[in-house]
Amino acid sequence: PISIPQAVAPSTIPSISTGFGTNILQPIIWCFWVSGFAMFGANTVIIQNLSQIFTAANGGVYDKSLNSLIVALSGIGSACGRILIGFAEMYLHRRNAILREAQLVHQAQLGDGAGAASTVDMTPIYHRWDSSVVFLMPLCPATMVVCALLLVFCPVDAFPVLFFVCGVAMGGFLATFALGIREIFSVDVAKHYNFVSSAGMLSSVLLNRIMFGMWYDREVENHPAPDGVTCSSSVCFSGPLYVLSGLNLMAIGSSFLI
Repeated sequence: PISIPQAVAPSTIPSISTGFGTNILQPIIWCFWVSGFAMFGANTVIIQNLSQIFTAANGGVYDKSLNSLIVALSGIGSACGRILIGFAEMYLHRRNAILREAQLVHQAQLGDGAGAASTVDMTPIYHRWDSSVVFLMPLCPATMVVCALLLVFCPVDAFPVLFFVCGVAMGGFLATFALGIREIFSVDVAKHYNFVSSAGMLSSVLLNRIMFGMWYDREVENHPAPDGVTCSSSVCFSGPLYVLSGLNLMAIGSSFLI
């Protein structure tokens, strides 16, 4: 550690210092909301309807052991995603601290009249695109788009891998989502987090109950399985997954805007 000269003002990643009532009118909080709506909705539809999706893709045949394996792998993937983002944040914080210390040393040398040519990167830390773990957020909806499309076309043997990757994407998104809100909004953090989390509640109703539920019930009548209750074709879930892919393409854009 070094002492900071009085003439050198340390620059940190700037946060929004206005309250929730003001920020709700700003685009950035709605970018968080749109990203959360798409990702929470995709996770709810895909994970909570795993049995229906698996049975339909398997021609109306339910495999309990493989279904249980997929559930476990999706949970493990979510944990792995959170851990990976945690390691990424630790690395970025350490690298930013080293970079900032080098900047302060160089500025102090300039102040003492010892200014020689230096290779120190003097770009303010908050101007670097990779200064925060939030820059990883677009990767999560992008991964979800790929997985949602592959679930429509791939055989059920590939489902364990696809659901594991979906879990990693969702776990990573949840971590960057929480860390980003804490980092960007310095006032009323809980209010901001609760507001953007409302996207998850709304997506559960609109995307899971209304969109997927009504689509699946209609397709069961057109493509019934031998038991007469479940569906026997990928058509039974392909439409909702296409919609989720479109929503997550929007989430990629809103994540970049953050």
